[in-house]
Amino acid sequence: MQTLFDMMQQAGGGNAFSTMARSYGLSEHQVEQAVAALMPAFSAGLRRNTQTATGLESFLAALGSGQHQGYYQNPFSAFDPTARGDGNGILGHLFGSRDVSRQIASQVSQATGISETILKQMLPALASMIMGGLFNQARGGNNPIGELLEQFTGGRSSRRQREPENPLGDLIGSIFGQMMGAQPQREERRVPTGADIFGKMFDAGADIQNQQVRQFEALIEQMTGRR
Repeated sequence: MQTLFDMMQQAGGGNAFSTMARSYGLSEHQVEQAVAALMPAFSAGLRRNTQTATGLESFLAALGSGQHQGYYQNPFSAFDPTARGDGNGILGHLFGSRDVSRQIASQVSQATGISETILKQMLPALASMIMGGLFNQARGGNNPIGELLEQFTGGRSSRRQREPENPLGDLIGSIFGQMMGAQPQREERRVPTGADIFGKMFDAGADIQNQQVRQFEALIEQMTGRR
């Protein structure tokens, strides 16, 4: 199963990095460095955003629209003003604050030597492309996100006809049940998170250590005041 970095390498038929290099005045090696350094932040944001049923439903609703697929298939389109607006909207959901995005760009700039201004411009484009890539993977089938998205989009209209006790109702109950195995005592049950469900699809990739993901998770939590 592809990691986020692997997925980005294949965007635009494998031409995403060269497209980004031309757009930002960087070498392809610099783009690869930037993407590899930014993926832990996106991994942390995706995991954070799908830790609750409400967050997971919002993520699936945005993903299921399919509106970002074109940005993944044609990375050049991710740099126009409309795409930038879409990307900033995704960043808001993932990171919760523009200050977090700025801090991420600052940290990655210090680590890579790439201009913080360029990295700030790169973040919304990458956000749109990542959502498009995840949608692309979901449509490929044989993965948790595809199964869950299919159930979510198929059951959305029926859920509207009744008063839900939970944002997802029992739509993903069967998947959660399989993941948790035999049912333990109710007080011991743990609600699975997006990281549990999607596994390596939310991994940063490129031999990036989990410690870097945890550092960005801590940054997001600190700057958004979430406990």
